[in-house]
Amino acid sequence: MRNYTAACALALVLGCALGCGGGTRAQKPPRPSEPPEAEAYVNLYRLAVLRFQEGKLDEASYNYRQALEQFPAHAESHYGLGLCHLSQGEYKEALESFELALHHRPDYDEVYISMGIVHSELGEREKAEEVLHKALDSPSMQITGLANYHLGLLQLEADEYERAYYSFRKALSDYPDAVLVHAKMAEALERMGRNEEALEYYLEALEGEPGSAEYTYKVALVHFRLNHRAEALEYFRKTLIMAPNSEYGERAFEFLKMLGERE
Repeated sequence: MRNYTAACALALVLGCALGCGGGTRAQKPPRPSEPPEAEAYVNLYRLAVLRFQEGKLDEASYNYRQALEQFPAHAESHYGLGLCHLSQGEYKEALESFELALHHRPDYDEVYISMGIVHSELGEREKAEEVLHKALDSPSMQITGLANYHLGLLQLEADEYERAYYSFRKALSDYPDAVLVHAKMAEALERMGRNEEALEYYLEALEGEPGSAEYTYKVALVHFRLNHRAEALEYFRKTLIMAPNSEYGERAFEFLKMLGERE
């Protein structure tokens, strides 16, 4: 199971967190239909969002609870509190908050993504797939793209490479420039032995994140498997220069030794 840190949870849940456009988006602001006397809880909610984005999870949780004391039916505050719990590995509490968010706002489709992550973390794959499939009914391309991405991750972990490939392909229809999706698509293709296609997707990922030692190394490795000696050497050298003390740099060094480039 994956271990989501606060930053990872924020990235994968709150925005286009797949490397397609530079960062995350803030949670949705309160809707205009809310009563005018709600100004105090709105300010507390906005403060909680800010604290969450800063990684101050205890403060964010406190502010979300303050907002809910004033307006217990505020779905966004329930969702934000759930994200705090998720980021701290408090999965039971996260699910309770997410369920309350959906109770007060049944069309809050992005909550299903978060619930899918929780069930995945708990090893409850069937439940994770069930809630992620609910997100696929969303009119939002952002939500369906993230749902397909997370479904692909589940399928990749279960060695269902063909299913993962199609889920990632659907995610790319919503997020064509998504670095992480290109990389995961490449991984699925690589495991199916479709190395020529995997190389194309790794190169797309590397184009989106040119400073990545991981993607540079993976491009080198696929070139090596395809017997592209010159290209493999080029990318192994680049990996070593980029990150000589990293695991990828060390692996690249070993390949360069094997290929007669290092003593």
